[in-house]
Amino acid sequence: MADVEQLLSNIIHDARNINVVVLSDMMLAERVFSTWWMGFRRMSTAELMQQKGFIEISSTETLDNILDRHKEMLKLMRDYYHAL
Repeated sequence: MADVEQLLSNIIHDARNINVVVLSDMMLAERVFSTWWMGFRRMSTAELMQQKGFIEISSTETLDNILDRHKEMLKLMRDYYHAL
C-alpha cells in the first residue's frame, strides 16, 4: 500500500497534472482485473492499429459513435467532476 500511496503522491505533486481526483480508496482482497497488466512499449502506428481494442478516433463520425455508446458513462464522469 505504501508503494501505491507514494505513486499517488508523485502524480499529485507533478506539475503536469491538475485536479487529480481519487475515485476509490479501499483495500481489496484480490485483483479485480486479474488478467490485465500495465506496461509501456513504443509502437509504430501500424503496430498500434493491430492491437485488440484499437479504435480509430481521427474522424468525427467514429468519435460520435464512441460518445453515443458511452454516453451514460461520460455523463456520470462529467456530473461527478462538476460536483467537486
